[in-house]
Amino acid sequence: MVRLSRWETIPFFPNRITTTILYLGIDQHARQLSISLRDEQGDFSQARQVSTQPEKIQEFFAKLTQDCVRMCESFIAVLEVCGFNYRLIRLLHD
Repeated sequence: MVRLSRWETIPFFPNRITTTILYLGIDQHARQLSISLRDEQGDFSQARQVSTQPEKIQEFFAKLTQDCVRMCESFIAVLEVCGFNYRLIRLLHD
């Protein structure tokens, strides 16, 4: 699911049964995103930095989506509130 606000969520894979939900924490900085992907037990699946260049963010989410589809997983993204949110939320939604 993608949470757009306190009240609105969008299923990441609508109409699809998933076996695992991952939790994607995103800390936003001017030049990079700090990514922390954890499983349902809170264990790290992935921790890395992603450039804030739009093509790098697109690459990251394309690979994450591909991996989730392959493994029958979905993710919930949690991110801080800041001026960069609108673009990032749009990417998560798309």
